[in-house]
Amino acid sequence: MPWILTIPIAATVAACGYALTCLIAPDVPCPRCHGQGARRLPIGRTEVDCRACHGRGHRIRWGVRWWAGVRTGGRTDDLPDWID
Repeated sequence: MPWILTIPIAATVAACGYALTCLIAPDVPCPRCHGQGARRLPIGRTEVDCRACHGRGHRIRWGVRWWAGVRTGGRTDDLPDWID
């Protein structure tokens, strides 16, 4: 097999793997609040809802969000509530 074909094959395998990951686990723990849904403020002991995940503790993978946009033609009124 010529070495020039290894890059497209590797890219295809990576894309299929990511698509399978999006199908199995569409959401991941929020990296900002570590899945807790709230963050402790640096001053005091006050906890506030995480701005990145809106207090849910998980975020939707960008591939799932992209596919939902492609599937609905860019209309955001048809998207489920769990996709911001």
